Amino acid sequence: MIGHLPIINLRKQGFSPTVIFVSDVYDSNNWYNPGEKYGEVWESDHATVCILPDEPLELLDLRFCVGLRVLANLGTEKRAKEVLEAFKGAGAQTVVSSHCYQVEGKDFFTTGWSEIFERN
Repeated sequence: MIGHLPIINLRKQGFSPTVIFVSDVYDSNNWYNPGEKYGEVWESDHATVCILPDEPLELLDLRFCVGLRVLANLGTEKRAKEVLEAFKGAGAQTVVSSHCYQVEGKDFFTTGWSEIFERN
């Protein structure tokens, strides 16, 4: 999992992001450390977490999401459902989980499955 540490640091200071974005696509733009290209370590300026497709969700510490909104977009319907349940179980206030796929022969993606959970 990449990107959760800046959220934890923010929460320790008494702040929280409006929303946490979750994906399973490793982004080579290094949003989790924008200073890397300068040989420095900078805090992320995105509340984005990358959970790789092969990471076992039951081993991840998702407490950083307690009471927050989570928007997750995963590569498969199965993984999107697993992530939905994991963040619900971890105490997120709202979880919107979906998966998208590229339309064959087209240069755009479409939503295959999605679900919204709102804690009462």
